[in-house]
Amino acid sequence: MKASLILVLLIVPLMTAGAQPIVTVHPDGWCTISYLTTVNETIMELPIYGDPNLLIVTDEDGLPLNFTLEDGRLVVDAVASGQINVTYETQSLTSKEGAVWTLNFSWNAGFVVVRLEGGPNIVGLSSIPEEIREGDNYLEIVMRSPFYLDYVYVTPAQSSRVATDSILIIAAVAITLILATLLLIKVKKKREEIPLHEFDSTDLRILSSIGEGVLLSDLRERLSIPKTTLWRRTKRLEEKGLV
Repeated sequence: MKASLILVLLIVPLMTAGAQPIVTVHPDGWCTISYLTTVNETIMELPIYGDPNLLIVTDEDGLPLNFTLEDGRLVVDAVASGQINVTYETQSLTSKEGAVWTLNFSWNAGFVVVRLEGGPNIVGLSSIPEEIREGDNYLEIVMRSPFYLDYVYVTPAQSSRVATDSILIIAAVAITLILATLLLIKVKKKREEIPLHEFDSTDLRILSSIGEGVLLSDLRERLSIPKTTLWRRTKRLEEKGLV
């Protein structure tokens, strides 16, 4: 979206008139409003955009100035001051629906610099920006007011985290399947080496009757088993380590 905006961008020189608002939009929807204006009267009436919080008014040396809020206007006592710096926070300029944030600046304030922290993607604009700049973690747009813009946050860090989680899940499933396959092969091989029906009733009779110093002739008479059969069975039991 950013690339397409740059392609259609109409670049014009920025106006440097006083009181040009700078709106810094944070990922949580709060905005920091700031502007600097030149003093030309003892009592200055300045605009306020939105509902101000933590309002700070200082002169060019950073010293606080006396002010009041009257009917949505900022009235500043600017005696002996050359410039007025206004800064405040507001949450009344943004709204969110689903994943889409909207910044709505409904005042006629000339050119407004909008700095979107976190580098979101722009998905809607009321007009073509006058200028657009990109930084490592921000997107800065100059708009002619009034205006609105829609934006969404889909950061590379989030995409990387989702991809990493997916890879870990796939790897865990693959390892589980491999281990399960190896276990089945081992069990199957073991069953093939030692069938469950290997020992029959004759083997069990021999095992129960055999004892220390017992001769095959005694076992043959006791169990009534042919000599060759008895020899073959006892030989196999001996190979298995049972006798």
